[in-house]
Amino acid sequence: MMQRIGIIIIAAIGAVMGLAITHSLRGDVPRLVDTSAVESPVRKGCLREMNKHTPNEADAGRICDCVAAEFDARGLGVTDLFGDGFKEMSRITRSCARMYGAEVPEID
Repeated sequence: MMQRIGIIIIAAIGAVMGLAITHSLRGDVPRLVDTSAVESPVRKGCLREMNKHTPNEADAGRICDCVAAEFDARGLGVTDLFGDGFKEMSRITRSCARMYGAEVPEID
């Protein structure tokens, strides 16, 4: 079970990284989760993953908004997924999910 959930989280991170690389090659590096009125592919990916952890679609949006705000407040971006930033970003994601009753497991 933990292995499957770990794979899901890694896949979500991979999707975010792929989108960021694509955007950076075009010259515009996006935030991890865009909370603008027009949903970015990154936000859609976040919502898709969070909907797997909570039955309430509105809560999934709130979780993604929380994650985006916390990442922005700490100055975290896609490149922080590597090294020490990964643990902090994972902790933030789990913390935001718990605020809305969802559980995102810890991965090593």
